[in-house]
Amino acid sequence: MRRRTLLGPAALALLVLAIVLLVASAAPQEATAATKKVTISNFAFTPQVITIKHGTRVVWKNLDSTAHNVISASNMSTSAKATGLFASPTLGSGASYSRTFKKKGTFFYMCTFHAGMAKMHGKIVVK
Repeated sequence: MRRRTLLGPAALALLVLAIVLLVASAAPQEATAATKKVTISNFAFTPQVITIKHGTRVVWKNLDSTAHNVISASNMSTSAKATGLFASPTLGSGASYSRTFKKKGTFFYMCTFHAGMAKMHGKIVVK
């Protein structure tokens, strides 16, 4: 007596593939870090104040023809002092600098070349 099979080899392979894909799509995916952009243009950081989640990467891009930098600072005032927490190299026109903020807190920064200009200071609040 010959036994009947409900699924042929090709149909069985498709069923196994479908189950594998279903299980893989249900598995937790590794989160990709968010990115926030800050432009440097007309001697100003824009936006000047940002609020981000910890783990977010901030990218500063210099759109001015003048060189700038991004240096951690003690506050947002024109009398702020560099703190040494982070520092970009000199950013020529079109250059970028990035930093990922892994800890919660409030971080101030400035362009030391133009520290006397209020818009050349910024603040990042990390939640």
